[in-house]
Amino acid sequence: MAAEQTTPRRYCVFAGADYYPSGGWHDFRASRDTLGEAVQAAEELMEDEFLQYSWWQVFDMDQRRIVAQSQYQGHGAPATLPDLNK
Repeated sequence: MAAEQTTPRRYCVFAGADYYPSGGWHDFRASRDTLGEAVQAAEELMEDEFLQYSWWQVFDMDQRRIVAQSQYQGHGAPATLPDLNK
């Protein structure tokens, strides 16, 4: 699924394959106006057998932090997330 718009809404969805994340905005998949819609979009990506994504994260553009994520975060992913508000 290619990024569907050029200006992200509040909640940005990132997703990728286990061993081969593209990195940063290259893993951007969608954005939504509400957290619920963003989580739903992320879960739909996981169900797509063609894409074969193994992780997802939702980033809140206002709070500048990850607000939701899949249980599995990919091979070698850190246990804690960076605080971008420091």
